[in-house]
Amino acid sequence: MSIILIISKDFDPDVDSVIDHLHFLGKQIIRITPTTDFNFSYLNILSKRVGIDIELIVNNSHFKLSDIYSVWIRNGILPNLFGEYFKIPLDNIDKEIETFLNREWYILKEYIFHLIQIKKHVGNFFTGFPNKLMQLEYAQECGLSIPNTSVVTEKEVLKKYTKNKKYITKPIQEVFSYTEKKAYYVSRTGYINIPEPSISGLLFPTLIQKKIEKKHEIRTFFIDNEFYSCAIFSKENKNNSIDYRAGDITDIRSVPFRLPEDIRNKLCILMKRMQIDCGGIDMIYSTSNEFVFLEVNPVGIFQNVSELCNYNLEMKIAEKLI
Repeated sequence: MSIILIISKDFDPDVDSVIDHLHFLGKQIIRITPTTDFNFSYLNILSKRVGIDIELIVNNSHFKLSDIYSVWIRNGILPNLFGEYFKIPLDNIDKEIETFLNREWYILKEYIFHLIQIKKHVGNFFTGFPNKLMQLEYAQECGLSIPNTSVVTEKEVLKKYTKNKKYITKPIQEVFSYTEKKAYYVSRTGYINIPEPSISGLLFPTLIQKKIEKKHEIRTFFIDNEFYSCAIFSKENKNNSIDYRAGDITDIRSVPFRLPEDIRNKLCILMKRMQIDCGGIDMIYSTSNEFVFLEVNPVGIFQNVSELCNYNLEMKIAEKLI
């Protein structure tokens, strides 16, 4: 048996497009999402060099580590098995015991990822959750330009950032999304806007960046030390001028783009340092003709770049997994 294992969210159109290619090529795929019926029979670490093996159960199908040919770790999520082993409501379990057992499951999950990443893989569980502050530090050390960045906790300090539209704010980690009934909300990069009466006391640590005046944005998908870039002229559309994702991207002029060799070399060094083999890179080409690094998303949505620039990235990922 030669299985391609994919670990992703339940809803991910990028993953769906790659799976379509793999099915067309006749490959056997097992996909694990947070809602998959998932468990494992055993995990053996045997002495006398007998070796290590694990048997996983996905939707009542059993397979071993030796059955896996390659793995795509799209966002590093496995279903939480914590509640599967208790017949009483979790509310009735002592919180200290619950914390201990959750930690036990996390350590086990971490080791499962360690085992499957021994196989040929795309993505990395251990670098799957971006820290934008570390990224900016490493990017600067690799010779890339970055925006001036601060994290503010006092509202009095925030005053100087709210007087004009020279600063923006966004999450320190990845964007936040929230679903309530039939409504879907997602955080976007935007100007700082706090009503004057509330300017006092402390606030939750907030990332502030100097706004870079841009000629255009650059969205790049990185895989196998290759860069597939798209220049996005978002400032031409008022709704997308700060964050091109804020409006309909089909209304924005977008063209294939090739990064200069020195920028590609610096990005390769950065990605190697962060142990990221696949992901989305956001940059700005400024009005002062400078390439400014913003962030890397190790998951990296690629379907829009692929379709807009005819890169056929779905097939490239499928071929790498094969």
